Amino acid sequence: AGVQKANGSFTLESVKDLIKGNIPPTPDGVPEDVWITMLVIVYVEKEFSKEKDIFELFIGKARKFSKKALIKLKLKYDDLIKTIKF
Repeated sequence: AGVQKANGSFTLESVKDLIKGNIPPTPDGVPEDVWITMLVIVYVEKEFSKEKDIFELFIGKARKFSKKALIKLKLKYDDLIKTIKF
């Protein structure tokens, strides 16, 4: 699923081949690496739902990174992740 950084995040460059098509624009106030990481979470959970045991660890790390970054920005992970549609 692209190249995940040690902190759990993904960059646009590392996932543009995974997430083909229109990548939803980054919302105001959200760092691009956080947004791209959240897109990867939603995409992988949707497209590879039957392989959950395979992606559970790296998605968990990605989710932890995103939540921690959003808390610092006073944004809610659950509200933001619901806005992502593929």
